[in-house]
Amino acid sequence: MTPVLAWVLAAIFAPDPEPSDLDLRREQAAIAFAEGSAAFERGDAASALVAFERAHELVPHANVLSNIALCLAELGRHREAIAALDAAIARGELTAAERDVAAEHLGQSQRALAMVQVVADDAGTHLVEIDDRESCTTPCALALDPGPHRFVLVEGGAAQSLTLVSGTAARVRLVVPPHVPPPRASPDLPAPATRRPPHFGALGWIGVGLGAVGSAGVLGFGLRANALHRDYEADPTADGRARGVAMRNLANASIAVAATGGVLLMTELIRLGVGRRRARTTR
Repeated sequence: MTPVLAWVLAAIFAPDPEPSDLDLRREQAAIAFAEGSAAFERGDAASALVAFERAHELVPHANVLSNIALCLAELGRHREAIAALDAAIARGELTAAERDVAAEHLGQSQRALAMVQVVADDAGTHLVEIDDRESCTTPCALALDPGPHRFVLVEGGAAQSLTLVSGTAARVRLVVPPHVPPPRASPDLPAPATRRPPHFGALGWIGVGLGAVGSAGVLGFGLRANALHRDYEADPTADGRARGVAMRNLANASIAVAATGGVLLMTELIRLGVGRRRARTTR
């Protein structure tokens, strides 16, 4: 493609009879247009595009749009070139000859596109992003510029890269990952009851207390009764005998108390032993 150098700058950027702010913009646009034409002639389409876009921004015109489209096509951006040519023709500023040239360039860019069909392997509808710039819902057919492209399935992240060739058709098939349902929350079950081992209870402590008191009584009252008995044998009197009998009775009562405490303590120890065996069997 070559720029339409036949477009006369004076016709596009001709100043009004009276100077105005528009005159300054037209002068700047004419300079930018000339820079763009020179850059395009030496094969620098990227610099030419920047200059033509600056000229169009200063003074919009269909001819400048057409040259912008030429630069875009040279850079392989045919879809943008088609949009620029459509906009240039729609402005109604082109002559019949200029429209014919624009239509020819439009057809060239349209034929340069590659057709691609994007589908999912499950034949379902899924959102797909193309080059992080646009998206479609499968199944979809797109006209894309030739060159490398990346197709990403939004749901699941499956991706495929493909280099498209001008004027050809391609098909992209994205694999949909299997759906994994979220794990079901298990109900909170109460922790199994554990049997606490039995502890030394009040009955045992009573038995210990009675045993201690009874043992002390047996020892104290028994020693006193023996002493009184010796005194009675040395000097038998009624009072000595009465006191000896009383001490003997107290010693006998202490024996009973100590025996009761022993029984209670033994009963508590038996209970503890049985309870601990049961606790071990329930673990």
